[in-house]
Amino acid sequence: MTSRNLVIALACLSLVGCGSTRTLHGDAADWSSTLDSSDRITVFEASGRKVAIRYERIEDEVLYGALYDDAGSAYSIPVDDIEKLEVKDTGSSGSGKTLAIVGLVILGVALIDALQDIPPGWPAYQ
Repeated sequence: MTSRNLVIALACLSLVGCGSTRTLHGDAADWSSTLDSSDRITVFEASGRKVAIRYERIEDEVLYGALYDDAGSAYSIPVDDIEKLEVKDTGSSGSGKTLAIVGLVILGVALIDALQDIPPGWPAYQ
């Protein structure tokens, strides 16, 4: 792979955001103090169904959110029917680290590529 192809591949990879997931067990009081409005969460229902939503609130022992579909349809489920929640953490610190690492690699590859173009014996010391 040439240096140019490597730089292009790394630039494409830098567009992919990093994130991690954390699993929440416990009760609704713990969840409402941990979750922020508009967090992306996956609800694992006791029935076995798995639903990805944007969290809105927990009120009267019911979790409310919006489905990740074309219309952003409303979603609600009693907290007693929830087995667990997974929260996708996509904070800016994680994506910033990824961009910094990819940027440094691209810079390193470009520097190596530039150094290969220097003619032998340059600079000519007299």
